[in-house]
Amino acid sequence: MLAGRANRGDLAGVSDAPLEALVPVGGRPMIAYVLDALRSAGAVDTVVVVGQPEPLAPVTGAGVTLVAPGATLVDNLRRGFAALDGAERFLAVTSDVPLLTAAAVDDFVARARAAGGAFHYAVVTRENYEAAFPGSRRTWVRLRDGTFTGGNLFLAEASVARRALDLVERFYANRKNPLGLARLLGLGTILAFALGRLTVPRLEARVSAMVGAQGRAIITPYAEIAFDVDRPEDLEAAGLWLRRRGQASPA
Repeated sequence: MLAGRANRGDLAGVSDAPLEALVPVGGRPMIAYVLDALRSAGAVDTVVVVGQPEPLAPVTGAGVTLVAPGATLVDNLRRGFAALDGAERFLAVTSDVPLLTAAAVDDFVARARAAGGAFHYAVVTRENYEAAFPGSRRTWVRLRDGTFTGGNLFLAEASVARRALDLVERFYANRKNPLGLARLLGLGTILAFALGRLTVPRLEARVSAMVGAQGRAIITPYAEIAFDVDRPEDLEAAGLWLRRRGQASPA
């Protein structure tokens, strides 16, 4: 799990927590809910958290390996992978998805395995997301076969995960810039995107060629995989949903 981002963005105005992962929602740090989901998921064997050990240790508790973060996203992924040396597959998740559930994690992993391929990225349709979270802002990519937003789960075989790290960093940097993503994928993809002809299978084929291994986009019905907390309004909405679920701590 990636939990190294300092709390210097929009959430700093509502919390003095040193890390975004520690910003409270529903009476608990955001990361606590993600840890609950991972610990309860049958598909997850070992949990590694990449972030500052000192402030995170009281929250993560026993059974979680804490790894100090590096300077970039790819540095953090490499450090997390190194701590899981010998694992056949890696599941990467961010710490700012407090609505994540074990059911969502297990469903994503099951769909990924059924789809085949060596690496998998979660995506959510606009219809599904807006039905679950009306009024919540997201960045959308309109393809011929639907309109999608990226999720916060990435599953890969160990060898492929290491080979794809640089590409992952470039995609992550452009995750909220659809045209930037298209530029990474080449002129043909840009034209197909501009003409409304770009499809999920064509994107899969292009990314697979760039990595040298088969990749799959996993369309998940669990919209909470895409609900990350970046702004105060996201924090308020997450708290409301957690209260409805009965997961929030009493005030």
